[in-house]
Amino acid sequence: MEEINKPKILYKYMTAETGFKVLENQTIRFSNPKCFNDPYDSDMPFTIKNYKELNNDYFIKLIDKMSNHKLVQQILPEGFDLNVAKDILTKEPINKNSIDYIKDILKPFKEKMRVLCLSQSNDNLLMWSHYSFNHTGIVIGINDTFDFLRNAVPVPYSRIIPEIDGVLLEDLTLDTKEALEEFRRLLQTKSTDWKYESEWRCSFDVEKRFDFINKIPEFKFKYPKVYNELKNQEDFIHTPLPIESIDSVYLGAKMNILDELRLIYLVRNKYPKTKIFKAELSQTEFKIVFKKI
Repeated sequence: MEEINKPKILYKYMTAETGFKVLENQTIRFSNPKCFNDPYDSDMPFTIKNYKELNNDYFIKLIDKMSNHKLVQQILPEGFDLNVAKDILTKEPINKNSIDYIKDILKPFKEKMRVLCLSQSNDNLLMWSHYSFNHTGIVIGINDTFDFLRNAVPVPYSRIIPEIDGVLLEDLTLDTKEALEEFRRLLQTKSTDWKYESEWRCSFDVEKRFDFINKIPEFKFKYPKVYNELKNQEDFIHTPLPIESIDSVYLGAKMNILDELRLIYLVRNKYPKTKIFKAELSQTEFKIVFKKI
């Protein structure tokens, strides 16, 4: 993936009712990719350029490499001995399809991953139609004071199913840039049919996230709903969204006047520094223009 300058603000399209809940509750939803509307999302087939069958020698070398890796030692279950696994491999023949093996590696990541999808654009006609309920909803601009935004990555788009080099087979701990890039391609590549979304993604491992917040005593009492969602590894995690992270709110061109007034009142009272704009349809071009309120 080529280097792309990360925007300081990314945008979330939503209905008026969802927007009201987000702004009222100060939380935004991270979702399990299996709930997304793209059937290929985080679960696409792939090919390996240098395909090979994996045998005992491969796994023995892998164990030797991983046994000296500090991170691996930290995450191994208590009592698990890599030398015992190595000894078993010297006695029992094994052959593994490399594609199936990588799929097995990715499976726990996919099951535990929760994702927030954002856009680099706030004025896309199709996005306003699809995700903001025919221009009756809103778009929220989120700035990089939202911690997750700092690690946001752009979605790569492709017409064909990706072919990877198989770097992951030699670097399962993602120590190299090449392995990390391959990992991202397998989990994030989408069809060019979705390119109009200009999508960026923020994500976290629900298990690791729970371990982190569980060490913050006040979190459980301040955000009991979020705490339980993380604890139960639910498909939807409503993550706290700080007031200062809401840069701007854009009201749809066809928004109901009552929804409009309700949202303006909420933003002005709860987010006094947040800018509010009203979307209008240009009379000279097929585009959306914004007027500050």
